[in-house]
Amino acid sequence: MKNIWKLTLLSALVLGSGMLAGCREEEELDLAGYPEVPVGITIEGTESANEATVNVTYAPVTGELQADAPLSRTYVFTLATPSPKDATFQVEPIIVDIPTDRVSISETELHIPAGSISASVTVSLLDEDLSFMDGEYAAKTYELGVRLIAADGSRLDLTQSEARLKIEKEAYVSVASVQGVDGSTSAEFRRAYIEGGIINTDPISYEYRVVLDKPALHDLTFTVSSTGAPENSGERFSASQLTVTAGKLESTSTVWSLTDDFLEVDDQPFECMVQLTAAPAGDETAAVMSEEQGSCAIAVLKVFDRMTFLSALDPSWVEFDYSTWTVDPASIGNKLFDNNTMTYIDDESFVIDMQEVKTVYGLSFQGASDYVGYVPRIYRVSGSVDGVDWSSWGEMDRYDAPTGSYTPLYIALVLPADVRYLKFEVVEAYYWYFAEFEVYGKN
Repeated sequence: MKNIWKLTLLSALVLGSGMLAGCREEEELDLAGYPEVPVGITIEGTESANEATVNVTYAPVTGELQADAPLSRTYVFTLATPSPKDATFQVEPIIVDIPTDRVSISETELHIPAGSISASVTVSLLDEDLSFMDGEYAAKTYELGVRLIAADGSRLDLTQSEARLKIEKEAYVSVASVQGVDGSTSAEFRRAYIEGGIINTDPISYEYRVVLDKPALHDLTFTVSSTGAPENSGERFSASQLTVTAGKLESTSTVWSLTDDFLEVDDQPFECMVQLTAAPAGDETAAVMSEEQGSCAIAVLKVFDRMTFLSALDPSWVEFDYSTWTVDPASIGNKLFDNNTMTYIDDESFVIDMQEVKTVYGLSFQGASDYVGYVPRIYRVSGSVDGVDWSSWGEMDRYDAPTGSYTPLYIALVLPADVRYLKFEVVEAYYWYFAEFEVYGKN
């Protein structure tokens, strides 16, 4: 009986000590009352984001791939509060459509000691080399990041298990612009209509081509066209299509042209704006036209101006002897023809009588003190044989002159005129001090 009681007591003590031991273990492992600890994964260098986008584009001119941010990144695993116990994470890289031998991960097991809150791992693209995208010309999304695959620690909340980069590669599409072979995107043709016809000898023509922002993937064909040209203008293109060969940036060229015939049907002013364009032929998708520079603007103007500026005195010209000329008003003649820019006039108009009909090829004007800014800004010159019937030679704006501030204005007649009288009239000016007026012929 005594032995049975001893056995019962021993069993109770063993059982009791086991229960106590179990309680201590439970308190150590589960820390009753200690909250769960969320685990966050963020990309270093972002605003605590677990996902970021890197854009990969093709560089202008070279067509080389370029990323707007690094693809190699450090990922930070962070606990919301310090852990009372060491935490261990097993991780692996996230790799989507990138060769695995081009990717490295600094470690696959991370440790956060008790009392600490973070550890990090770096997933790298070797040498930031994007050549694995070569040959893929369509738009495509790649991914690179890190994934948590296992964890050991105290009351860890593992609701977030991944962080990644989305690598958005654009499609390879060449943007095509239209431009003149001289690099221009516009031109103006002023056609002088005098005595019943256009007197310009240079043609209305413009040579242009297609220029790409990056090399052509393959031979590209563009069809040329225009808008705005009159139907009877004799419009033509020397080539109806332009070709950019694979790997090149520029196409062959075409010469667009008009004849002058449509400008000579009447004696009325005329102007038109022509847009020269090109467009990818067929259903080509490897090139698109630039919205900003998809055409060249060509202005054609029929004018009645007989005058044009020169950058220097024509060496073939000979200045007329003005010793017998008269001027109306008479009081200004000795100032216009005295070869002295310190004497000047401010009359709004005057008429010169050369005493006989002369063939005039050009003129030159000077302001007071040799300063061309003292010549009226806009002025009109007319010619007459009898001083009664006048023919305007047009209006000139000194701001259009190619010469400097202290160089005379040199004006050529695009068609020489046989006249005895010359009339000068101010059209627009705030003030003027006209000093010298020269008239030129040829031997």
